Amino acid sequence: MLRPGEIGELTVRFDPTAGRAPQRVPLFLRGVGLPPSQSAVTVYFDPTTNESKSVNNN
Repeated sequence: MLRPGEIGELTVRFDPTAGRAPQRVPLFLRGVGLPPSQSAVTVYFDPTTNESKSVNNN
C-alpha cells in the first residue's frame, strides 16, 4: 500500500508455458479518490517483442 504522494511500481508477469498472454489488461486503482473511469490504466502487451506499455484511460 502506498501513502499519498508516494510512487510505486507494478510488475505484471505471464508464464508463456501456461498459454497465450492477453494483449491488454485493464487495471483499476483503488483509494485514489477518483471514479473508476478516471482511475483506470490499461497495460498493453506485444507478444512478438515481450514488451509492454501503459496508458492512462482518462
